[in-house]
Amino acid sequence: MKAIAAALAAALLGAKAWAADDRSLENAYAWARASIAAGPSSWGPRAPAVGSAGAVSAPSGETVDLSYQFSGPSRSQGDIGSCHTFAAVALLEAAYYRLTGRPLRLSEADLFTRRTILSGDVYDGFRRRGSAALSEGNYTPEVIQYALQNGVATGMQYDAFRQRYLRYREAERRTLEDLERQRRSQPWYVRLLYDARGHWARLQQAPASQRILQRYLSGNDDALESQRRRSLEWLSGLRLTRKSFSPSDPSRVGPEECARLGRPRAEEIAAELRAGRPVAVSYSEHSLVIKGMRSGGNGTVFMTRNSHGPGGDVTFQPGDMCKIYETMSVAAR
Repeated sequence: MKAIAAALAAALLGAKAWAADDRSLENAYAWARASIAAGPSSWGPRAPAVGSAGAVSAPSGETVDLSYQFSGPSRSQGDIGSCHTFAAVALLEAAYYRLTGRPLRLSEADLFTRRTILSGDVYDGFRRRGSAALSEGNYTPEVIQYALQNGVATGMQYDAFRQRYLRYREAERRTLEDLERQRRSQPWYVRLLYDARGHWARLQQAPASQRILQRYLSGNDDALESQRRRSLEWLSGLRLTRKSFSPSDPSRVGPEECARLGRPRAEEIAAELRAGRPVAVSYSEHSLVIKGMRSGGNGTVFMTRNSHGPGGDVTFQPGDMCKIYETMSVAAR
């Protein structure tokens, strides 16, 4: 009873502070309820630093749920390989919420356009092996760092962007297929002296090409640049922390061995969650955010925020942890 009373007191004190800061009482008490559900790590104004050492086992019945830090339910990447961008945006939105107590809605479409398309990364497969399929994948920590250094617009809607991008992607696929056919029909000495693949990729980096494509993909929205500058100010107090691991295939090593090998990941992720920070993870060819955990007789199960819409969230069992090769979190400097 004393522990419950202490929880209520801490959360309600936080609720009063919110209300005093011109936030509505209704929102304040919603925050209080979420704080109680999240546990003691969320009650203070700032979480303590987390080390890599310490016990990994969680008390039976322990639950941490940081869903309240995100602006709405999980969003969908659709049929575009932009999971890295969705994971990056989710971490940044949650970090901003922890700093300010206010939700922030950033644009996955803007970040994907600038970091993956306009950077030229989409032509990696074409440059290396002549693939006409645009290379949509990217390295999640670099996407997060790009957002922290350059800002992210708030007004570019993903669904409208998706329709424009799919038309562009199909047109570019046909162009790249035709270029590769022509290249292969040339004598070997022409291919040796002239890099048709690299030439096309470089043409897309020309300032005029960049401006035309960005305006098309953004729907000619002139407000985006000012939004990026504002978000850069909002995100200026944040930093990225990441850790790399050697992954294993759960189907080859088995669930028990995977749980043993994945123990360092589980330790790292559990410590971050207890400190009130969601964690992005990369595995296989996908990235998502782990937003909570619950412990029981069969070990700790991690709950996720995936990029396949509200019904696409999955859980990570102990026997899944060894496949994770990178963890990322964003916190105040």
